[in-house]
Amino acid sequence: MPVWHEALAGLSENARPQVAGVVLEQHPDRPRLYMQWQQMGWPLMWDPFNLLELSAVPVTYLIDPAGRVVLVQPPIDRVDDVAARLREAAGRWSDEMAVEPGPVYPPVSSKDPGPGAAGPELADHAISTSLWRGDDGLDEAVSFFRRALEQTDDPVRWFQLGVALRMRYDSPRRRPADFSAAVEAWSHALAIDPNQYIWRRRLQQYGPRLAKPYPFYDWIPVAREEIEGRGDTPVALAV
Repeated sequence: MPVWHEALAGLSENARPQVAGVVLEQHPDRPRLYMQWQQMGWPLMWDPFNLLELSAVPVTYLIDPAGRVVLVQPPIDRVDDVAARLREAAGRWSDEMAVEPGPVYPPVSSKDPGPGAAGPELADHAISTSLWRGDDGLDEAVSFFRRALEQTDDPVRWFQLGVALRMRYDSPRRRPADFSAAVEAWSHALAIDPNQYIWRRRLQQYGPRLAKPYPFYDWIPVAREEIEGRGDTPVALAV
């Protein structure tokens, strides 16, 4: 992110693309702290459940005004060409080219899917409950993920169950077994799909201390010191 931020800052305001990011972290506060430290002000969205279905990051998309992907993984060393590609797409823009936005996923609903609901419906409700009801929805979310897993051994659902369990562990609704249960859920997901980088990193970041191949967050003390040196208050971290 800082590399792209610095590269785009060198462009004139008219030529500079708009930037938005999606971060696949367990908590949104570390990305907030990082953005504060690097003084990057563009929007950053939070996707703890990996609804983008990525297996590795980072992935950079160049999107035209109509909402269509123009280029995937544009070359950072040719940022002028990237800007020119977007200007060219903008020059062809017309209202008829706009892509109709899809519904918000997961759907925001308080309706219980009921005892006969299928696994995907149960999982959608669990994700919706986790994201839109916060701490108050975590007990229900864990329950619905477990119900979904009674119908399938889908590793995606195991990963998402681990996310909800870890969310609950870091909330006032914590239960003593949530930490180990999250680790077990993530481990099971990774055993089924060992090439899923996102799941592997989540387990290493929030699992047993000795499982970490290197320190993921050793930048935090430096960030806090530099932010305080500027006279600002660093973003507080949940963990």
